[in-house]
Amino acid sequence: MRILVVGGGLAGVTVSFALRARGWDVEGWWSGEAGASDVAAGMFNPVSFRRVVETWDAAEHLAVALRFYGAMEAATGARFLHEDVPVLRVFPSASYRELWEEKCGDGNGVGRWISVADPVPAGVVAPHGAGWVRGSGWLDVPALLTAWRGLAPEQGGMRWVLRRWEARDGVPEGFDALVDARGVGARQDLQDLGIPLNINQGEVLTLGPGAWKEPWGLNRVHWVLPVGDGRARLGATYRWDLEENRVHPEVAQTLLVAVEGARSEPFPPGVVVEHLSGLRPVAPDRRPILGQVGERHWIFNGLGTRGVMVAPRAAEFLAGQIQPNPPDPRSAYASPFRWRDRG
Repeated sequence: MRILVVGGGLAGVTVSFALRARGWDVEGWWSGEAGASDVAAGMFNPVSFRRVVETWDAAEHLAVALRFYGAMEAATGARFLHEDVPVLRVFPSASYRELWEEKCGDGNGVGRWISVADPVPAGVVAPHGAGWVRGSGWLDVPALLTAWRGLAPEQGGMRWVLRRWEARDGVPEGFDALVDARGVGARQDLQDLGIPLNINQGEVLTLGPGAWKEPWGLNRVHWVLPVGDGRARLGATYRWDLEENRVHPEVAQTLLVAVEGARSEPFPPGVVVEHLSGLRPVAPDRRPILGQVGERHWIFNGLGTRGVMVAPRAAEFLAGQIQPNPPDPRSAYASPFRWRDRG
């Protein structure tokens, strides 16, 4: 089969890799413009901190993601996967600590990922204590995008073309199928099909060398993620009322103050070396939007804030559906028309 993938972000890159792994001829089109994936911090972890629960299918998503990104590293010769970067969660209250301790006993659920930090690491201010999260890490998403988009077909990669596409263009001649993975750029086309796609605006800071010397990350309202050489990413904001992709200078101070509350020493002046923003495509139920929406026309979108962990499994599933005799589509994550189907 000859398949066109439209979109060069995390969705487009992962689904194109999954399709190429099946031996199909794949071509990618993308606008060349930076999207949410180009500024993503790439952090992944299997725990939802608000309610201290395991994220959706955490164990399976994580296992597939580590295998998948490992295969992409082997194919490209680049390194972008960083496993085993634990996160220290600072407890916001005594009641939250009690909930955390209670969940630690849940050996078959979230308890497999969490423990109480005893003692709390030096330099961390945590009046109510803190806990560790295992199974977390980060993916250098921009490095992954660059490595896969830059791998020549004769080296096992695929052809990428700087070209725009819209649904009204249809499936171009010469292709057996098309996968629309344009992220927020596909919003209007999806809405015309009755498929809702929300936009979540977020901003992330990069802190310069020496800002964070610990090998673990920290979460207190917002999070700090070590990315090597004493540098760190600090974020992120989540705004549902903004659809303009620009940075807001006041956000930097908000993020710094939130995390400094858990540090015995403030960050040094001038610690912020980069401030980026992006628009995340998110489905109303926070699950990926993937499946067939027309003749030879498929979509892969809505990866949201947990896209790094969810994308590989979703991409492999979609690749398995695009074939003459696909598995039962009722085994899908969810129909792309699930909102209409619910009446």
